[in-house]
Amino acid sequence: MSQWITHRAPRYWREPQAFRPERWSNGETDGLPKFAYFPFGGGTRVCIGEAFAWTELVLVLATIARRWTFTPTPGLESLTPQPSVTLRPAGPVTLSPRACRGAAVTAGFGGAPRPELVEGRASCYTLSAMFQFDLQLFASKKGAGSTRNGRDSNAQRLGVKRFGGQQVVPGNIIIRQRGTKFYPGVGVMMGKDHTIFAVVEGQVSFTSSRNRKHINVIAAG
Repeated sequence: MSQWITHRAPRYWREPQAFRPERWSNGETDGLPKFAYFPFGGGTRVCIGEAFAWTELVLVLATIARRWTFTPTPGLESLTPQPSVTLRPAGPVTLSPRACRGAAVTAGFGGAPRPELVEGRASCYTLSAMFQFDLQLFASKKGAGSTRNGRDSNAQRLGVKRFGGQQVVPGNIIIRQRGTKFYPGVGVMMGKDHTIFAVVEGQVSFTSSRNRKHINVIAAG
């Protein structure tokens, strides 16, 4: 199912292309089918971070909204969506923040004091700086089944990493195993997780004796 299509289907949504947040509070969405709106996926593929995302969103909005209001900068009349793995705006989204004394703000952006607020000479001020948001309109991860979870390193898979006859240097892993299917011979050592690695430079050799398979590194020269 496509979120892009379903979330804009006229049979589910009144004015599907309009930005109308009030649709969630006026009862308009009460009778929707279960998967008419599924920004975090559903079923076995539901995003594992959904609960955290909702909690984080409420806290961030509550913290920002009690002190600031945002208005689009000139020229930001509409957004062009860019469908990819997730849905993002095609370009930057720049907003101008505005803080009001009524929100009990006594410091400026970045913590700089604002005398006009403290002394009450002005009720509001607008910052010359602009925020640039990289908005992501739907869930940022795949649902359950995505196992990288932010890692950028390769998984440490089991198996032979260097074969018989290959050259190795000290520190090269020859095999990752669970248990001792292979035992260390000469020129190698075995770690606590039963990984066997070279301690000398040389050539890998696999041998068998007394019903045990050994891994050796024959030193060069």
